[in-house]
Amino acid sequence: MGETLTTNTLKITYKSSADDKGAEYFPAASGNKIIKLTFEIENISSTDQIVSVYDFKCYSDDVASSAYYYGDDGLSTTTLSAGRKATGSVYFEVPQNANSIDVEYETNYWSGNKAIFVVK
Repeated sequence: MGETLTTNTLKITYKSSADDKGAEYFPAASGNKIIKLTFEIENISSTDQIVSVYDFKCYSDDVASSAYYYGDDGLSTTTLSAGRKATGSVYFEVPQNANSIDVEYETNYWSGNKAIFVVK
């Protein structure tokens, strides 16, 4: 937590992580849990930038984990004007006994560049 990634256009700060109870009618599968990761994203460029929950991918013990879209304050897909910020959370369903959890943020769709935030 507290890590900040700075690209040519965005500054992304990993603010916090916590286990989440999930939505009442959409529980985690047996043996899994829901994690909530909160990020602050700032557009540091001079043009509009699109940010999306879909830019984040999670891996538990190097295996892809499913996104969970039923959180209360989920990060939505939005266009940030120059100098503007957004704060929101991304949710994933991960094994309860995972030894490592990493979240990748795709910094550039065309180049495939990614940044990795270590959760556990």
